[in-house]
Parts: sequence; structure tokens; C-alpha cells
Amino acid sequence: MSYTERILARGENVPAVRKLWDVAVQLPIVGNALHGIAHRILSPGQRLWVFVRYSEFSRASAWHTIEPRYEGGHYGTHEPPVQKLLFTHLKLGNCFYDIGAHTGFFTVLAAALVGSNGSVVAVEPDRRNASLLRETIARNSLSSKVAVVEQALSSCEGDLRVCQRGVRPELEHRHEQDGAA
Repeated sequence: MSYTERILARGENVPAVRKLWDVAVQLPIVGNALHGIAHRILSPGQRLWVFVRYSEFSRASAWHTIEPRYEGGHYGTHEPPVQKLLFTHLKLGNCFYDIGAHTGFFTVLAAALVGSNGSVVAVEPDRRNASLLRETIARNSLSSKVAVVEQALSSCEGDLRVCQRGVRPELEHRHEQDGAA
């Protein structure tokens, strides 16, 4: 881990720094400048591990991998209404299906909420995201509770081709995956 990565990882885990960043990036000129600096310091695709405390379930915390250039607000405040919904409805012993699990933000929260007798099935068709999802699960010692299904889901039977185009010009890439839906 480089010096810059250590500083960024340390800063992202300090609540005061998080709050300052969240406010600063909302300011038109300051926010643009901060994002510009992050883009110059961090190479495309560079990810960091950060320790996240969930905003709606304060007893839950976990390690997550983020790409600070684009996921800077991922400090446990990601989609609070969804967190609240999970907190309200998931109970110990339940089974939760996270469809389109990405890198596991809600997968890990659900694992905390369903407890040791519950289970979580995380479905993620993208190979890169599924790999990061598995890393997140392992880093949080949840391998016995969470099953990863690297498939796409559909309401129809058949084969499909999943294509991903880079949504950011500097990350322009394309990979294809063949699989059954």
C-alpha cells in the first residue's frame, strides 16, 4: 500500500473527516476541485478497503472495498431507505436474497441482521464484482453464512450475453460473459 493509499484509508475511517468530505464535495467549486485532486492522485480502478459503520444499524460494521474516485460517499450512508427497510423486516434466522449484490454492501448488512442461524444468497452476474463480493465476504468472515451465485437472473428462461462497457472514459473496457439466465 502506497503512502497516499494509507493516508486516504486512514482519513476515510475517521468520522470527522468523513463528515467534512461529505459536506465539501457538495459545494460546487470545492467539490469539483476535490474530485479533480482524487482523480489525479488515484489511478483508475484503484480500490481501498475501508471500515464502514452502517447508518441505520449502528451495531453493524464491516470492511468494504471502494473505489474512492467514484464511491467516496460509501461510508455506511449508502441508500438509507433500503437500510431502514432491511433493518425493519429482516429478523434473526431469515434468509435474504441480494439480487445484483455488486460488492456486497447490503449482503454484509443482511448477514448481520439475520444472525448466525440465518443465511444470505448474493447474486451478481459481473465477474469483477463477484470477485470483489467474495473478497468482501471473506474479509468479514462471512463465508459460512453467505453464498455467492455468479449468474444473471431473469423472468425468462434462456441464454444471454452480459456485456459491460466502461461508463468512465478513462476506464473504457468491454468484457463479455456467456451464461444461462
